[in-house]
Amino acid sequence: MPTGKRISLVILLLFTSFVIISCDNDAQMMRTLAEADSLIQTNADSAKHILYAMQDDVESANDDVRAYYSLLKVKTDDKLFVQHKDDSLISYATTYYERVGDSHLSEAYYFAGRTYSDMLQSEKALFYFLKALEDSVNVSDFRRSRIFAQIGYVLLRNDLLEEAKKMQELSYFYCSQINDTLGMRYSSEDIHTIDSLIQAGACDSSALNEKMLILQRVNDKVKISALRRENKNLHSGKQSDNTLMFTIIAIILIAVAGGIGIMLYRRNKNKDNEDTTQSSEALPINKFYDEDIIKMIDSHVKANKVLKDSEWSMMEEKLLASYPDFKEKLYSRINLSDTEYHICLLLKQDIAPSKIAKVMALGVSSVSQSRLRMQQKAFNGEGTAKDWDRFILSL
Repeated sequence: MPTGKRISLVILLLFTSFVIISCDNDAQMMRTLAEADSLIQTNADSAKHILYAMQDDVESANDDVRAYYSLLKVKTDDKLFVQHKDDSLISYATTYYERVGDSHLSEAYYFAGRTYSDMLQSEKALFYFLKALEDSVNVSDFRRSRIFAQIGYVLLRNDLLEEAKKMQELSYFYCSQINDTLGMRYSSEDIHTIDSLIQAGACDSSALNEKMLILQRVNDKVKISALRRENKNLHSGKQSDNTLMFTIIAIILIAVAGGIGIMLYRRNKNKDNEDTTQSSEALPINKFYDEDIIKMIDSHVKANKVLKDSEWSMMEEKLLASYPDFKEKLYSRINLSDTEYHICLLLKQDIAPSKIAKVMALGVSSVSQSRLRMQQKAFNGEGTAKDWDRFILSL
C-alpha cells in the first residue's frame, strides 16, 4: 500500500475512534443528566452536585447535552429557591429545543417564564408561560397547575387581583384533577390572600385608583367573556381549546394594559414615593429579640407544631411593648391579612423562612411568595422578598 494511502487510512481510523469515543462520552453524559433530572424533585442538592461535577466536560459536549444541562441548571436552581438573575442558560435551551422540536421544549418554556418572572420582566414571563401551555401532549396536569399558579403570581405582582385569583382557581382545578393535595392547599392559600387584598383594596381609595389606571386599557369584553368561560369549566370539569385560546388572548391584553398602566402610575407617583426607592442597605436594623419566644418557636419547629392564637397574642404583646409603633407603621404602608401579619411578626424577630413555614403550616414557597407580594405591593412593584425582610427589621 502506498505511503500516502496508509497515512490517510491512519487519519481516518483516528478520526473514527475520536468520534466513537465522543459519542460514548455524550451518551454517558445524557444518562447522567437524566439521573440528575430524576433527583431534582426529591433531592435537588444532590442533583446540583452532579451538575457541578459535569461542568467542565459539558463545555466540549454536543448541543443536545449542553441544552439539557442548561435546562437542568435552571430547573435545579428553581427547586432550591435560587432567584434567577440571568437568562443566558434558559435562552440557550429554548433556542435549541425550538430548532430540533424536542419534548423538553414545553418544560424549557416554563422555566423561561420562571426566569423572567424572577427578573420582573412580566410580559416576557407571561409569553413563555403561555407558550408552555400550547403543547397539549407534553404538558401534564401537574405542570399545567404550576403554569397557571405562576401566571397568577405575575398578575398579582401587577396588582391585577381579580385576574390573578382566576388563575389560582385554574391552578386549584388542575391540582384537584390529579389529587395533588399540597398544590390544592397552596392554591387555596393564594386565593385567600388575594381575596384579602381585594377586600382591602375596596376600602383603600389610592389602591382602587391604581387598579383603575392599570385596567382602563383592557378590552373588557374579551377579558370578561374569557374568564367567565374558564370559571364555568372549573365546575363542569371540561377544558376546550377554544376557551384556552380566549384565556390566552385575555391574559395578553391584561399584561399589555398592566404594563402600560403601571408605567404611567409610577411616572406620576415618582415624587411622592422617593422614600420608597432608597437603598435597602440604608435601612436601620431594629430586630426584636425575646429569649422565651425564641425557645418557644424552636420547640415548635422541632415538634412540627403550629403556633396557637394565644401564642400569637403573647408574641404581639411583647413585640409591641418594645416597638409600639411597629403595627401602625406597617399598616400605614400596606393592608395585610392575618397570615401576612403573622409572617411579619416572625420576620421582625429575624426568624428564617423555613422555620416560619413550619410554625404556620405553610410551604417555604408560600412564605417566599408572601414576602415578595408584600414587598412589591408596598413599594410599587419594586424589590425582592429579602428587601421586605430588611424593611420589617427597620420598623
